[in-house]
Amino acid sequence: MLLTIVVLVNLTPVQNYLAHKAAEMLSKKLKTKVEIAHVRIDFLNHFLLQGLYIEDQAKDTLLYAGEAQVRITDWFIFNGKPVLHYIALQNTYAHLYRTPSSKEWNYQFVADAFSTGKKDTSKSKPFEFDLKKVALENVRIHMDDHWVGEDLDFDMGNVAINARDLDFK
Repeated sequence: MLLTIVVLVNLTPVQNYLAHKAAEMLSKKLKTKVEIAHVRIDFLNHFLLQGLYIEDQAKDTLLYAGEAQVRITDWFIFNGKPVLHYIALQNTYAHLYRTPSSKEWNYQFVADAFSTGKKDTSKSKPFEFDLKKVALENVRIHMDDHWVGEDLDFDMGNVAINARDLDFK
């Protein structure tokens, strides 16, 4: 039985079915449109997501990710510190904004949907990971802050970062 489940979860059509169900559940929780076109997960170490679309509550695009990839070491479960070998974003657009009449950003509803309402006051060990390579292709992030009158636009055509020597502590 367990072997059958493991085999089924490794099949792309089953992964896509589960991803579409997860998008439906997230869409209901956020009360907005969430779509995923395609997903592929290779057991424990490679994740590919295509066509992720999330609307904000004004029915504008909050996030569209044409393709997102993560390759992670599959032995971090035993070592405790994941190694992210490769993170890539392609054809991605994020539009973050707040209006002159509201101090809240258009993504605040996402944070609110997952908030427990309690603040964690305990000291916890920081999450540690190693990052090796980041690749960005056609990534646009636009932050329109009409509350304070400041706009930031980041448009990246093709950026490759060898992050071997970065320390995230």
